[in-house]
Amino acid sequence: SPVTFSDLAATSHTFQVVAVDSSYNVDATPAARSWTVVAARPDGRIRRGTGPLVGNDIYNTTGAGQTRSGTAARSQSVTYWVMAQNDAPVGGRLRLRGQGSTRGFTVVYRNPAGADITTAVTNGTYTTPNLGPNGTHWIKVVVTVQGTAPRGASAARTLSAISATQPTVKDTVRF
Repeated sequence: SPVTFSDLAATSHTFQVVAVDSSYNVDATPAARSWTVVAARPDGRIRRGTGPLVGNDIYNTTGAGQTRSGTAARSQSVTYWVMAQNDAPVGGRLRLRGQGSTRGFTVVYRNPAGADITTAVTNGTYTTPNLGPNGTHWIKVVVTVQGTAPRGASAARTLSAISATQPTVKDTVRF
């Protein structure tokens, strides 16, 4: 069956190219041709509130060097902005997967239109629109300290941007 380039993993592939004329005569000398399929390359950056972004071109899965933290009293919130960027020379989609609420803390993810996408992000099913080279997609993350949180409690969460076609290619930010 025919294969489309969108079905292929991001790596090099070799194909046999065969010429066939209108009478279905096959060229006796097929030629091998190689193509490289390139996946979206996620680059996550994070900031707290209106602060500066951190994390440009630091590719890792742990969020080291790409972390922002904040402090809030009970029943108060800290807002983070995460920019997922496609650093590949071709367009592609990124899948976002983040950690959700935990004892004492509520975590809510919102897309650029303000819609609550928390369930999709925590399930790892939220996908960005197609992002061209250097295209970006912003996510607002609001962490609220619940009124019942123990004094001095803390929570560390992560959000990963993952190539939708090559799941081993990802970048993580921490908050």
